[in-house]
Amino acid sequence: MVLDSMLKRTYVVIGASRGLGASIIGKCLEHGLNVAGVGRTEEIDIKSIAEWRRSGRFEYIQMDIGDEDCKDKLRGIISTSNDSPLCVIFNAAVTESDVGIDGNINFDIFYKTNDTGINGLAHTLEAFENHLTLHGGMLVGISSISAWIPPTGGSKIAYPASKAYMDMALRSLRLLWDKRVHVMTVHLGHISKDSDSWFIPGYDAVAQQIVKATLRRHPPENICMSTIYCITYSIMRMLPDRVVSIAVKVANGLLNRILPGKTLQ
Repeated sequence: MVLDSMLKRTYVVIGASRGLGASIIGKCLEHGLNVAGVGRTEEIDIKSIAEWRRSGRFEYIQMDIGDEDCKDKLRGIISTSNDSPLCVIFNAAVTESDVGIDGNINFDIFYKTNDTGINGLAHTLEAFENHLTLHGGMLVGISSISAWIPPTGGSKIAYPASKAYMDMALRSLRLLWDKRVHVMTVHLGHISKDSDSWFIPGYDAVAQQIVKATLRRHPPENICMSTIYCITYSIMRMLPDRVVSIAVKVANGLLNRILPGKTLQ
C-alpha cells in the first residue's frame, strides 16, 4: 500500500555513512523527510553528520548489518515511527575485491561481502516485514549491473552474486507483498562523487532521482541509471562469459584513460 501522505513516512537508509547512501540521506532531508541512517562507520568519521542532525529529523544508528544482533537495533527504529509507513532503502554492500593476488578467493572478504549483502538483507527483512505489511510503505534495493553479469572478468565473486541474490529476492517479494508494500529496484551503472554527466551521473544526482521516485503517487518498480550502461549490459549478458570478460577489460582500459583509477562496478 502506498499512502497519499508520502511525507509522513520514516525513511531508513541501510548503508548510510558514505557514498550514495550519504547522498540519499542529504536528499531525503532536503525534501523534509524524517530519516534514520544505519552504517558501520563511527559518527566522528561521517563528514556530514553534524549538518544532518541540525535538521532535527535525523538519527544515526551504528551497527554492522551483517551481525545477528542488529535486528533488535533495527526494530528500535520502528518504535519511534508511530505506526507510520516506512521507506526502507537497502544500500549496504562490500565492494572490495575478494580475489587475491594469487588468483584465488580471499575468503575473509568473500564472507564479509555475503554477510553484508545477503545476511544483511535477511536481517533487514526480518526486522521490518511485519511493520511494512501492516502499515504500508516501500522497500528499495540499490542494485548494480554486476547483478546481471560479473563486471570485471572475475575480479569479484561475492559482490555480483549478492546483488543478483537481492534482485531475485526483490522480484519475489514484489509478488508476495503485492499491493501491501511497494518494492523498487535501482539498477546502477558507474556513478561518481567527482563528476556528473549523462554518461557518468554523480552521487547527488542519482540520490535525487531515487528519492523523488519514492515520493511519486505511483512509484516505478525499476529505475535504471545510467541508461547507456544498462543497455550495454543487456546486450553483453547474451554473450559468452569469456567474450564479456575481454570486452569489460577493454572498457575499463578506456575508462581509466578518461578517469584514472575508475572501473566498472
